[in-house]
Amino acid sequence: MRFDYCKGKSAKYVVSVYYKMVDDHYYFHYYKEAKDFFERLKNNTKTKEVARTIKVSDLEKDITKDFYKFS
Repeated sequence: MRFDYCKGKSAKYVVSVYYKMVDDHYYFHYYKEAKDFFERLKNNTKTKEVARTIKVSDLEKDITKDFYKFS
């Protein structure tokens, strides 16, 4: 699923969550908000049950800024 957290602005960053049948994308305009969301997901104990990997990507430069793989 796709979730828009841009608050009316253009999407510049996306936090992606992957696991088996889950492919969620959370769009943000500011990197700080995307990074904070990424950290909350990474530190949430329930995320490990529903996610295998999470990452923050820069949509303009097409690069991965942060990546985390649950073991």
